[in-house]
Amino acid sequence: MALLALLLALVSIVTKLLTGSYAARRAGIARAGRMRAGIALVPRGEFNIVIAGLAVAAGRTPISALSPPPTC
Repeated sequence: MALLALLLALVSIVTKLLTGSYAARRAGIARAGRMRAGIALVPRGEFNIVIAGLAVAAGRTPISALSPPPTC
């Protein structure tokens, strides 16, 4: 499970770097600014992962996990 979390975090970081760089390039920003734009996106959303991890460690479950399965 920890390996999956690490893989997802890595994918998230790489895609944020690429997205920020792409958007800045389209706006005509120089190379150094493109990297800064990508790096600025990296911490966005990572805090949510920390909060979710704390909730799971505290024994909380999503509300959808508590509802009964749909009937056909």
